[in-house]
Amino acid sequence: METMRMKIYILEDEVRILQHLLQVVQEIPYVQVVGHAADIATAATEIPALRPDIILADIRLKDGDSFRLFHEIGNDGFQVIFLTAYDQYAIQALNMGAFGYLLKPIDEQALAEMLDRCYHHRQQEQFDRQQLEIARQHYAAQGVGA
Repeated sequence: METMRMKIYILEDEVRILQHLLQVVQEIPYVQVVGHAADIATAATEIPALRPDIILADIRLKDGDSFRLFHEIGNDGFQVIFLTAYDQYAIQALNMGAFGYLLKPIDEQALAEMLDRCYHHRQQEQFDRQQLEIARQHYAAQGVGA
């Protein structure tokens, strides 16, 4: 099976943390960073255009919080891992359907493990969609409505 690349977008307004995240994720062979932003306004236009598989998102940014961003653009088609210094947002993140929640300073191993779980989750989703399409084609060839 061909190796699936996971497209990542990073929403982080602290330059030092952004550089650290870029360094960590670029060492993961199945990850491709497709963009990053330091503010909600930029992310709101870039995320729909770039269509990442996963977003690493700080919660509190200079121009608002990323919960507002995801409320505006939706969170269909991608997973979100929140990266924040604040633990009080965990319930809100989980209720939004976040794939993960990591506290700063970011533990590199924990981030790599979470990205690995997300990667395998997405691979399983892709496999399931392929199997469903094969079944639909089979039943269509048999004249059975699916």
